[in-house]
Amino acid sequence: MLVMLGSEWGHNLAHLLASHLIDKPMDQFRIQLGMPRCVYHQLNDQDVTPRDHLVRALGGPIFNLLVLPFTSSAKRLTKKETIVGMTAKTAWDTNLFLALISWLPIPGIDGGSLLKWGLVERGRTPREADEVVRKVNGPLAAVLGLISSGAFLKKKPLLGFFSLMLGGISLSIFAGWLKEEEVTF
Repeated sequence: MLVMLGSEWGHNLAHLLASHLIDKPMDQFRIQLGMPRCVYHQLNDQDVTPRDHLVRALGGPIFNLLVLPFTSSAKRLTKKETIVGMTAKTAWDTNLFLALISWLPIPGIDGGSLLKWGLVERGRTPREADEVVRKVNGPLAAVLGLISSGAFLKKKPLLGFFSLMLGGISLSIFAGWLKEEEVTF
């Protein structure tokens, strides 16, 4: 559990560090049920350039990608059936999972910010970019639904439920039922 939580905490602390390095800090760093959460009150803050938004969003995924070689070595150098080996595998799996999931173009996840602000950086308005992100979530919902179905068929319920949840979020965004600015915690 410490390895899994440590990876999530490292991911979010990297966002915090990135935001401070460019002098565009987040509004709040909350802890909810033991999990860190980065909070930005103004999603389209005019004092933050598109490039600054991109840097802030990249902090977490870069952290997880940088940790992967170390966890891969630890996984390879330990015996699978030992506590150390299982811990190394958990570290690898968790960081790989966070590194991959972070790139999904779902608003509220790093990939959503990266897509949106990358489009704004190339000349789109934030509203136009939000619409592109919304449209991208339709096909993403279908892909996540297929992944979920395949996972359940292969008797991998954790992957099945998680991809089903992400697919439901993507579908809700695509359909306009869920908007990032309406989500508060």
